[in-house]
Amino acid sequence: MFASGWLQLKDQWQNPDLASQWVALREIRQEVNKVLEQARAEKEIGSSLESKVLLHVSDRALYQQLAAMNPTTGKGSNGVDELRYLFLASQVELLDTPKNLEKLKYQFQSETVGVGVVKAEGEKCDRCWNYSTYVGQSKTHPLLCDRCEAIIDNLVAQGQIR
Repeated sequence: MFASGWLQLKDQWQNPDLASQWVALREIRQEVNKVLEQARAEKEIGSSLESKVLLHVSDRALYQQLAAMNPTTGKGSNGVDELRYLFLASQVELLDTPKNLEKLKYQFQSETVGVGVVKAEGEKCDRCWNYSTYVGQSKTHPLLCDRCEAIIDNLVAQGQIR
């Protein structure tokens, strides 16, 4: 196997636009991480999952890309490619204007991006440790968020757990 050489990359995988999009996402993530670390250092949050990230970007195309990765409900989401997972936060809210960031204790603003961090809303899910306003609403799984409840129900239906 070692001597077989390098795999040839198919043309369909050549996508320089995708690479530039991820460069932008990583740059935003670096700014989010700086603000999260400030809140963590001052004991506002213990871990990043205890946070809600407020985010403003001035570039409309980038804003649309971020909005596609930040469903307001479970509908339209594949449950993986979401901003909250990129930032390791329980919630992310996209802002139309950076004005709401000005009054926050933990925030950063530049010409292109604004980031704020506050405590996450809701309660901590016993399974995934994300904070959710759904925790406590389910009669069958009151300690789980809606995502984890669906996963557990699916595993029960498949007979993988009881």
